[in-house]
Amino acid sequence: MLSKLRNWWRAGEEDAIIIYRARLLVPLALLSTVVALAYLVILPPNRTAIWFFATFWSIGAIPLFIRRRRAVIFTPDVFVSRPALGSILRVPICGIKRARSVEPSPGEESPIPVVRIELIVGGSLDIQLGVPRSGEIIMRLNESDEASARPQNR
Repeated sequence: MLSKLRNWWRAGEEDAIIIYRARLLVPLALLSTVVALAYLVILPPNRTAIWFFATFWSIGAIPLFIRRRRAVIFTPDVFVSRPALGSILRVPICGIKRARSVEPSPGEESPIPVVRIELIVGGSLDIQLGVPRSGEIIMRLNESDEASARPQNR
């Protein structure tokens, strides 16, 4: 069971060149601050119910740890997008025509960066990144596409 969970958690990382993961430190610090302030403000002076706040922090941290599974992975010949939950998406780098950022809708409060990948065979894919350094990811996608399109001198 533990090996299945480990394989699910690290899916797509085989032969990885670089891995971009979702952030964990800032959300955990924010959760800890909120729980600590609530503890100091709400609890009476005897502070006997500390177990409640520890439980609340633990329950609040579980979705943050699951969010940490989200990653964008580059292997020598495949671009991999791994969501927090669900199956991974593999796109062969040689099949990518170009990549660009998609502007968020004006009504979105906290937009997740989206990359639009145009495929050589036609069509495009919109992929929510959800990891830091989306500009660097798009640059890598476009560089890898240019490198695969150049003729090889032998």
